[in-house]
Amino acid sequence: MKKFLIIGANAAGLSAASKIKRIDKDAEVTVLEKSGFISYGSCGLPYFVAGIAKRVEDLYHFTPESIKEKRGIDVLIHTEAQRIDKEKRIVYAIKDGKEVEFEYDKLLVSTGASPIKIPFPGVDLFGIFQMRLVEDGIAMKNYIEENRPKRAVIVGGGYIGLEFAETFGHLGIDVTIVEKLPTILSTFDPEIVELVKETLKNHNVKIYEDETVMKFEGKGKVEKVITDKREIEADLVLLSIGVRPNTGLLKDIGVELGEKGAILVNKKMETNLPHIYAAGDCATVYHMVWEKDKFYPLGPGANKGGRVAGSNMAGVPDEFQGIVGTAIFKTFDMEVAKQV
Repeated sequence: MKKFLIIGANAAGLSAASKIKRIDKDAEVTVLEKSGFISYGSCGLPYFVAGIAKRVEDLYHFTPESIKEKRGIDVLIHTEAQRIDKEKRIVYAIKDGKEVEFEYDKLLVSTGASPIKIPFPGVDLFGIFQMRLVEDGIAMKNYIEENRPKRAVIVGGGYIGLEFAETFGHLGIDVTIVEKLPTILSTFDPEIVELVKETLKNHNVKIYEDETVMKFEGKGKVEKVITDKREIEADLVLLSIGVRPNTGLLKDIGVELGEKGAILVNKKMETNLPHIYAAGDCATVYHMVWEKDKFYPLGPGANKGGRVAGSNMAGVPDEFQGIVGTAIFKTFDMEVAKQV
């Protein structure tokens, strides 16, 4: 019986695991997940923090127990892969403080991406958050309930920042967005950006563009954001300045990297290393408009790439034809979309 090992139990990883089991119901499929939750969408986190999604259970589709029962997939949470021996085909991981070995015939790395954290002075003050994991949403929700912040500063004017502008506004918190670039939503057409800005201002969101955060100040808890142009009072800060692919496991064993350091894969989701595949936010995807491999960390590409990887791992040839760069988000009463 072949052993299939997957690192990462979210969109790409579980799509691959499910595809393998559909092709071969007797396959041994094990998924390692370093966090405590699986099968969730980060897009739901603003609505959980806002209280629109009432329970943390509303954020995820499966638990390790339910996916084992329904699909026969073994998922181990709080299990962090540390290194890969590509010659012996062994992944070494830490679980419960002990090193555990996992053998594989085929390996998928779907480790996702992590928020960029610039080492501003004061960045570790209480009340400063990043948002990626379910645990991040729980921590922010608890902080808001316990501290009742009145002024939030969002560093970064991209999708996540603007979605959380609505979240904080919904909770009655004053919102300020600080964007280093000349405009928020820098990849959108100017006409669309102006409509979004009008919506934000109609909801009393302050926007400071072409402005750089220098440091954070406070006594134990954040109290001020200092930029190159002003001081802004704040008792809650969200850093949303982009993400970087999590590639350390493969970078150290000779994997070829692509745009922004993402793992370079072909249309079968194969890396340049034998028996090792990659998919999701840690890997590149082929962009059909640009006609080249791009780093595009969004859910649709992760789900599709995971399914293609799983099919090829299980011996059924398939190719991911690529993406066209579609993205959509919502802020207040405006839904915004783009392509390319």
